[in-house]
Amino acid sequence: MAYALPGYRTVTNLILGLAACGSVLGLQIQQLDRLDQTPNYELAAQTEATQLTALRTSPTLGFEALVADWTFLSYLQYFGDDEARAVAGYDLAADYLDRVIELDPRFLFAYLFVSPGVSYYQGQPERAITLFDRGLAALSPQIHPNAFIVPKFKALDLFLLRGDVPGAIAAYQKTADWVEGTPFADYRPGLEQTIAYLQANPDSLQAQYIGWSDVYTNAVDAVVRDRAATELRSLGAREVTLEDGSIGFAPPPGL
Repeated sequence: MAYALPGYRTVTNLILGLAACGSVLGLQIQQLDRLDQTPNYELAAQTEATQLTALRTSPTLGFEALVADWTFLSYLQYFGDDEARAVAGYDLAADYLDRVIELDPRFLFAYLFVSPGVSYYQGQPERAITLFDRGLAALSPQIHPNAFIVPKFKALDLFLLRGDVPGAIAAYQKTADWVEGTPFADYRPGLEQTIAYLQANPDSLQAQYIGWSDVYTNAVDAVVRDRAATELRSLGAREVTLEDGSIGFAPPPGL
């Protein structure tokens, strides 16, 4: 039985890993050349979808963290292109973050983008919560003292957008537990006050109205806006015409 030298295997895997990333980069450059000639945000959206498919299907060859970083950088480029997003929407945001977290669930910084990118811009808090749950399974305050942000953001999504007060209380309790023994231990009293408030005031109708109004106001994609409008109507919000002629929603009766 033949055995490969460890050093040879490492170098070979590194070359293959860089080649995989290089193929994606080549695809990006080729498509960007086309975009320079014909600025078209719909074409850009197709390019980004193709790029993401390549990132999702390319072999990682043991370089999961490297590919996760590469995918996250691609996501930042995608998410930060305001002009393109205003036309083509944020349909790929969750797919990008899903791949990043799948490859490296301990990549804490990525979770900062889950609520804005998935819950608000895509109007999919359920999928955001699934991504947060991956972080809860992979992280702990012993791994990273800032890990408490994952249950905290999950609590906000559960409370503001899903109206799941028991779930939000549990997530806030996890947050309080995870700040204990870290440099953020002084956050615990405030978190316990929030838990007590939710326990005494389980009706989160006002919070849901504020949350979904924010999604509706900031939505650039018709699907997201329709989802937010449906949620607002289900809360009892009334459709009104605003001063600028646009459509908004007044609070439900009693708020």
